[in-house]
Amino acid sequence: MKLTANRKLRKLIIYAIIAFVGLVSALAIYLWRESQQIYDFSSLKPHADFGEYTGFQPLSGIASHSGMSPAAQNDILTLFIDENNANIAVVDRRNGHVWYSAPPTGQDDPIANPFEKGLMRSLFGFSYYDSRMRLQRQWGYADSAALEQFTIYSVENGVKIVFDVGEMSAGIDMIPKFITSERLEERIVSMLEDNADIRFIRRLFVDTGEIEGFLELPDAVRNHAVNSERVVRIFSEVGYTPEELEADNAAANFEADIVTDYFSVSLYFILEDDTLIMTLPMSEIESEPGNQLVSFEFMRYFGAGTTEEKGYLLVPSGSGALISFNNGKTNEEMFMSAVYGFDPLMVIDRPQITTPVRMPIIGIKKEDAAMIAWIESGAAMATINADISGRNNSFNTAWFSFLIRNEVMLNMIGALSDADMTVLQSQAYEGDIAIHYRFVANEDANFVGMAQAYQRALIERGSLTPLEETGDVPFYLTVLGAVEKQRFIFGTPYIGMEPMTTFAQASDIVQQLNDAGITNINMRWKGWFNRGLNHDVAKDINRINAIGNLTEMRELDEHLRLGGGGLYPAVNFQAVDNNSRRFNSSFEAARDPAGYLGIINVRIGRETMNMRQGIYETGRMILVNPGVLPFHIKSFLYSYESMGIDALALNDLGDLLTGSLYRRHAVDRESSRLIANSQIELLGDNIGSIMVSGGNEYSLQAARHLIDVPLGSDWQYILDYEIPFYQMVVRGFIEYAGMAHNIRQVQDPDFALLNMLAFGASPHYMWTHAPTSLLAHTPFTHFYSTQYRNWIDIAIEQYHTYNAIFQNMGNVGITDFQILHSSGRGRAVTMTEYGNQIRVFVNTTRNDFEADGIFVPSMDYYVEDVAD
Repeated sequence: MKLTANRKLRKLIIYAIIAFVGLVSALAIYLWRESQQIYDFSSLKPHADFGEYTGFQPLSGIASHSGMSPAAQNDILTLFIDENNANIAVVDRRNGHVWYSAPPTGQDDPIANPFEKGLMRSLFGFSYYDSRMRLQRQWGYADSAALEQFTIYSVENGVKIVFDVGEMSAGIDMIPKFITSERLEERIVSMLEDNADIRFIRRLFVDTGEIEGFLELPDAVRNHAVNSERVVRIFSEVGYTPEELEADNAAANFEADIVTDYFSVSLYFILEDDTLIMTLPMSEIESEPGNQLVSFEFMRYFGAGTTEEKGYLLVPSGSGALISFNNGKTNEEMFMSAVYGFDPLMVIDRPQITTPVRMPIIGIKKEDAAMIAWIESGAAMATINADISGRNNSFNTAWFSFLIRNEVMLNMIGALSDADMTVLQSQAYEGDIAIHYRFVANEDANFVGMAQAYQRALIERGSLTPLEETGDVPFYLTVLGAVEKQRFIFGTPYIGMEPMTTFAQASDIVQQLNDAGITNINMRWKGWFNRGLNHDVAKDINRINAIGNLTEMRELDEHLRLGGGGLYPAVNFQAVDNNSRRFNSSFEAARDPAGYLGIINVRIGRETMNMRQGIYETGRMILVNPGVLPFHIKSFLYSYESMGIDALALNDLGDLLTGSLYRRHAVDRESSRLIANSQIELLGDNIGSIMVSGGNEYSLQAARHLIDVPLGSDWQYILDYEIPFYQMVVRGFIEYAGMAHNIRQVQDPDFALLNMLAFGASPHYMWTHAPTSLLAHTPFTHFYSTQYRNWIDIAIEQYHTYNAIFQNMGNVGITDFQILHSSGRGRAVTMTEYGNQIRVFVNTTRNDFEADGIFVPSMDYYVEDVAD
């Protein structure tokens, strides 16, 4: 018996030790996780200070306009506000044009229903989840201004409008769920005079037997909009008070859950030169506990075009596109596109290939007036919206909407139920949302004038600096170095390096181009460190010896620099290989609101659907939490200094944008943009020349070269014309090229050359030295057309044709662009004029073009020097 007791004691001791070790281990892991650093980005968030405000006083000495009071004025603009409904109007005194937030004829619109007419008067709208996780929506007019729940204040150069939005009372929650029959008759029914109301109340309160001796107002009644509104009215008329509600609930021993849908929203409208600045400080929003804001939209009908007006909407689809007023395409989808592209963390299925929006702008052209609007703060959360008349109303509109809190739907599958659960981002965006509306008048009132107005804003911000005098145009060459490929040792798979181009082979290619007269070669090198193309986390640098040593790499760089170009080793900072060895995914990876890992699949083609993809095969990349990017980049810079190469190509830092939305270490997408912007500037300060892929607007300040920029629009069916708006903004400040010609889906060298000429974009190719058959059974089979021998002669001919026109014009901007004829789907006759009065006519249609003494053959071009 004693032996048995000792055994039991030993077991208990062992179990206690195991439990203690487990507890200590769990505590150590928790403390370690909590000790992980995340970048403090709070200082990057904008918080505008508008100074003191006072009760609204209209400006003296200025006449009212259409019943609206003058609120602010400068040398160019006058701001008016309607004190009855808070709508605004801006008068551009250069041409007398009035820009209304609510169309003056909107309430007489024969197409719009009452709800749509309410939207026309709303400066804003927002959606939110209430404390019961019901998605609700409120509008500035119907839920505030129409109820006279707003206050106007005067601030310097503008106004502040505070909207009290929603029900100021508790609504149906002010009605007791349980009440005795005696009290209902004595306190409510006895005070009613309308027999219909008496019958209504007696019919709704029923004996359900849930609480003995009490009548109940069923949830079906409480949630019925019409019935609940009538009940609230009746109880309000008899003077039923919150104190009585509390007493009735206490008598029934019932704890009420009172919900109010109340928000306080402050909007600022400030005049600054030729610009109206609208700001929503998120910090000034007040709400009842439990309400969680999801989205906002602003000024949906500001400057809306009517059916009688001629004009167009400008949207940043790809390089830019126009939607003609009243184009009749009401059977097509309205234009919607996320700024800086879709968020790969939130979008799992990608139904169509779209070109990301690189600039957060919209524009409206009307007669001799135009407006260009851009997002100064909050762009990464925004969506561009544009629609034509004839669908829901008689107006052509363009506006911004903002997703300030993300959500995911989780399917809860169990033995007894199958339902979806909404999981929200724990913390919404907390900075300001600011939109600038700049007005363009008279002869500048077109998309060219809009581009110049936006360009001026970027110059004022310091994002664009004019190029100095230039010579031969750059030739952009992306080289594939080493790629990841599955290999085997005694039947065991592993990831090895397949050298597609060595430094010595690249030097040979450069020499062939030099011998053909091409010297200004800017080479982006992909696949040079940390295990290949989709490399390991870029905290430090482990070069791939299979493509050459550091001396050969430096010799290649020197060879390129002697000709005026340079070597740009490429790096991914925001996505790392799925098999990364030095990446702590539990802390450093981006996660969605439900905590799922952010993963993107870079494989393209049918192989993506292969269910037998090996676990050692690459192609999946993990998104990096933006909050750890500064630590990665600081470490990378320390290692990169020893390379002796003063140039770098950013593959994703100016292209891909995502947040990390899980509870711990969450970074919203706008904060991610601010972090990316600050880190790109840091790289630019420490490295002599930066090449940026994609070219999102926040990356322009540090970019010396832009690559893979859009040279055309998405051609959604509602669009009418594509234009080089992006190029009009950046040309003369940053040299750029589009996607490599030889990896496009349609490889037409003639069309590629014409497209370059129309958009002023330099040649760009992607090459390998080794045969591309080596890419079989890798994630990179879509690079099948990169063997340089197949393209070098075409590239040389294209370059010399382009350079003969654009030599010494790198610092010359685009001053005009005209669409002379369009045959649809990207085929048109265009004229691009440059600052040195060179005009380039391009005909990508199947027919010859002749007009005003200009003849351009089909699929050809013509150059005219206006100065001659």
